[in-house]
Amino acid sequence: MFELKYKITDADMKKVNKSIMWQYFVPYLVVALLGIGAGVAAVVLNVRTDVLVLGIILLVLGAILLACTVLLLIAPKNFVLSALVVSDTIERTVKIGNERIDIITEGQENIELSYGEITKLKNKKTYLLAYVGKDIVLVLKDNSISKLSDVYSYLLGKVESADRTQPEDVTTSADEKKQETEKEIKTEQNLEENAVAEKPAEEEVKEETATEEVKEEAAAEEVKEEPEEKPAEEVKPVEEKKPVKKTSSKKKQTAK
Repeated sequence: MFELKYKITDADMKKVNKSIMWQYFVPYLVVALLGIGAGVAAVVLNVRTDVLVLGIILLVLGAILLACTVLLLIAPKNFVLSALVVSDTIERTVKIGNERIDIITEGQENIELSYGEITKLKNKKTYLLAYVGKDIVLVLKDNSISKLSDVYSYLLGKVESADRTQPEDVTTSADEKKQETEKEIKTEQNLEENAVAEKPAEEEVKEETATEEVKEEAAAEEVKEEPEEKPAEEVKPVEEKKPVKKTSSKKKQTAK
């Protein structure tokens, strides 16, 4: 466990923002000078028309970027804000424990910061930056640089192993939550109405199927009750009687 006692002054935050400004200023300046140099070379050489047009475009864009870079140097921007109130008189005690960071200020309530709320750590040798938001930082200072390096390595291990409990976004207002709940209620009501509308249709389908089944059973019973038709008896043709030949009386008399 580490314990740090220091003040977060306005000069400290200016120093932090100035160091961040140099990170943007140097690459912007290099790109602007390269663009202006390439544009001037293309205009002076004037090899082809398309090269000349491209050189003029590079010259204009380089000049605009150079002007923005100079403005960034003259009027520095506040890239980050302090998580604690900046003051030249308030001294704070920051205790870095096993589970969380406790910030103790005399006459004020203690502030507890879990390791899961820290999104990023930066080591600036003379101070540490613990990001608790996109542009909100907790500045950690100490007179001993070796102690700060130990604190950085300890915090880095804790932050990497901590569960990411994402804090609620400040921009998420109560109105948005209310709209989400209203949408959920409307969807539930629509589902209930659809279910109620589908029930009568299902009952009608069931009644139709039941009546059809009854009709089919009645038809089957009628078919069973009808007597089976016997096949018609075949009518045999009447045999024609052959005529009997009668012997004449004359033949009988001669025989006598």
